[in-house]
Amino acid sequence: MNDLFYHRLKELVESSGKSANQIERELGYPRNSLNNYKLGGEPSGTRLIGLSEYFNVSPKYLMGIIDEPNDSSAINLFNVLILIKLPPIISKLYLHLLHPKGHLQYCLFLYLF
Repeated sequence: MNDLFYHRLKELVESSGKSANQIERELGYPRNSLNNYKLGGEPSGTRLIGLSEYFNVSPKYLMGIIDEPNDSSAINLFNVLILIKLPPIISKLYLHLLHPKGHLQYCLFLYLF
């Protein structure tokens, strides 16, 4: 694995305002397990998913595959499909109410289909 994983992980830890040890405790990881990645270790799939969920970023971002923290390609496609099918006034309302994540999309999906 390249250094990008550790670099991005370190940035996320710093931007959280918490210490790496505090995050490790919250996630139930052994002490210094996050700092050990600076030596080039690779996270397991389970740990990669856990970290990406904790920091609300895509696993692809943590791994250095994409540069945007959130890979929302599926959500963006869904939004486009919804907007095409909705009348203009509803489309505008929908654009303003996209969050919380997924809840509105699901409700509209049930309504439309």
